[in-house]
Amino acid sequence: MAKKTDSGATTPKKKLTLKQERFCQLYARGAADLYGNATRCYAEAYGVDLEVKGGYKRAQMAGSRLVSNDIISNRINKLLEGEGLNDTFVDAQLAFVVRQSGDFAAKVAGIREYNKIRGRIIEKIDHTTGGQAFTPILNGITKNKPESPIESD
Repeated sequence: MAKKTDSGATTPKKKLTLKQERFCQLYARGAADLYGNATRCYAEAYGVDLEVKGGYKRAQMAGSRLVSNDIISNRINKLLEGEGLNDTFVDAQLAFVVRQSGDFAAKVAGIREYNKIRGRIIEKIDHTTGGQAFTPILNGITKNKPESPIESD
């Protein structure tokens, strides 16, 4: 099947090879040691031995290249959406974590993530000190900013 480009011309729709499809399946639905790990998924799908000299680096580079490919990433996204992993689901899970009261560490992490998504927290990293993070800023006020002394009459 052909698809139209912006200029109106048609280009053949590219199909995934069997190995590319296997890579996508492993990446989106694989066992815990494969799920979301491009290096291991590539090695499994393409038969690369990670223990052989250069095997890991080869799988790492090729896996990274595959997940950067638009056709591959679209297929992975479709597989994830088919499993119910989409923005609506993730937003609902985040809302659940924020609303629950059983695990306060998870609750605080959920609130922090929500604030990052909403742009209410900006993390600054000082690249001159080896990447040590500054204190996050919330609406222009740092968390550890000293309060002005209140003068009493």
